[in-house]
Amino acid sequence: MVLENYYCRNCGCESIITDAQRNFLEEYGCSQPPLFCDACFTAELSQVWEMPGERRIAVCSECGVETRLHFVPSLGRPVFCPQCHKKRQGA
Repeated sequence: MVLENYYCRNCGCESIITDAQRNFLEEYGCSQPPLFCDACFTAELSQVWEMPGERRIAVCSECGVETRLHFVPSLGRPVFCPQCHKKRQGA
């Protein structure tokens, strides 16, 4: 059974909330309709590639050694291995 309509914040299409979705939202104390339609929500989830605790491999800008990072490096900024980072901190 359809409870109400809402418009997707991303694509602007009109979507509906079913009883199951409404019950889920009420269970978690949310009184607002979703912001995105199912298609846009699924598309956004497919772009999320970062997993908690995941480490990325990068090459140190100073010595060229592969190192594992706990963060997503910024484009255009140097990345340092732990040894080179300590050297730079001491300088």
